[in-house]
Amino acid sequence: MGLDTDTSGLAPALASAAVGTVSSDRPGIGSGINNTFRQVGIAVGIAALGAIFQSRVGSLGGKPNAAAFVDGLHVILWVGAIGAAVAAVAAALLLRPERSEARSPRYSSAFQRST
Repeated sequence: MGLDTDTSGLAPALASAAVGTVSSDRPGIGSGINNTFRQVGIAVGIAALGAIFQSRVGSLGGKPNAAAFVDGLHVILWVGAIGAAVAAVAAALLLRPERSEARSPRYSSAFQRST
């Protein structure tokens, strides 16, 4: 069994979390919002990092060379790492713990004892 090298191992957990946050009669809304934001985030992230990379490579002497390429990669990797750190801090601060009374009614009967 190999290790996941991309986010494909996270997709089921993310989809489950997105669907679990909406009411049980509207699971499509949670799934649709999850997919939309994931696709937009990928597109915007690639565009932003590509623009930073191109500006860095283009600003180091006009004609791209190996040193400019490595420097551009170095910059966008730091930008990505800082973005991930900011997102982790934001998630830790903004996510609220689940309250026991907020459980879904479809599962609550399974935890009650029959008398």
